[in-house]
Amino acid sequence: MFIGSWINLSQLTPLGIRKEHLYFLIIATGIIISYLVVKPFITWFVANRSAKLLSYIISSLLVIVSCFIVVSFIGDLHHLLHNLLKITLLTLAIFGIVLVLFYSYRRFIKKIN
Repeated sequence: MFIGSWINLSQLTPLGIRKEHLYFLIIATGIIISYLVVKPFITWFVANRSAKLLSYIISSLLVIVSCFIVVSFIGDLHHLLHNLLKITLLTLAIFGIVLVLFYSYRRFIKKIN
């Protein structure tokens, strides 16, 4: 795995540190970094009252997490995960484009009237 190339686990084993601890540390670091990156955007969306965009982002996240949960309970993970994730991302992209076009059209019609 990629951890083995960066860190020599045999030197950390006497300290009681296992591979799972390193994965936990890497994932926690990733969560903290993503939080710090996303927080200014969310603050900006809230300040601009972009509830529709926030709703789309959160619903997309829930759909993707739901897909991973469904796949985790079903066997043959690799093939199913790849296809399900591909279809989910494509559907979410199309849904996002439809939302942008719909609300752009509504805004355009309001400006005309």
